[in-house]
Amino acid sequence: MYSWTERQHTAVTREKITAQVLRTLAKEVMVLNEYIAEVDKLSAARFRELELAEVISSMPSIGPLLTRSSSPPPPAS
Repeated sequence: MYSWTERQHTAVTREKITAQVLRTLAKEVMVLNEYIAEVDKLSAARFRELELAEVISSMPSIGPLLTRSSSPPPPAS
């Protein structure tokens, strides 16, 4: 995963188990980051569909990041 982990020379009790747990957690964090990025893209697309998106985005200190969190839910189908 990271080259510096291969150069470690100090061993600690239960190091292999700890390394395995940390490796698993790191993989889960990477998957979560990918999921968050996908949700962010979907949210940005949804915001751009709003009638006033351009006006809201142009307002100082608001922009699309803040307004996406307060956008109304999509209409029920």
